[in-house]
Amino acid sequence: MKKITLGAVLCVLFLAANVFATPAWTPQTSPVTTDLNSAWAVNTDICWMCGPSGVVIRTTNGGSTWTLNNTGLAGNDFYSIYAFDANNCWVGAGDGGLWHTTNGGSNWSFVILSPAAVFVNVVHFFDANNGFVQGDPVSSVWRYYVTTNGGTNWTLGPNAPSSVGSEAGWNNSYAAVDSGHIWWGTNVTKIW
Repeated sequence: MKKITLGAVLCVLFLAANVFATPAWTPQTSPVTTDLNSAWAVNTDICWMCGPSGVVIRTTNGGSTWTLNNTGLAGNDFYSIYAFDANNCWVGAGDGGLWHTTNGGSNWSFVILSPAAVFVNVVHFFDANNGFVQGDPVSSVWRYYVTTNGGTNWTLGPNAPSSVGSEAGWNNSYAAVDSGHIWWGTNVTKIW
């Protein structure tokens, strides 16, 4: 039989107290009054968020201040966002559009997904080169796209599953361990 020392018990209690400590929530001031549909934190200082009517906001100081970084994006409703750093960010729109900035949102480039998606639910990169975009079904087949060159080119993913009825995805109902282990949820309780 192994003995448990008082030191081991105290160490476990100390770790448990720190892991399950009550967080201190701090309200932050948004520069917009619209919904915010998606967020991506790069680190403790840099976070991007997006929403309807072309809203893309960013903080580079842990949320002390947020700025609107959406030059040229009016009229787009955004539902998914992914960022590498304070300058390089991707957003997916409800009309199937995909947008990218490399200068912190001063300029955005429209990226063509072909064949077109009808709604982008997920934008995700596994590293600087390999990325994944998942969209709602078109003609009863799910749309997903992959890039292996940092988003310069996107191709329709192979073997996309068929959808049933009015099945659609939910923005950000997604998780991935790597490019071979991806899950997304639907509006009819199905998991792909």
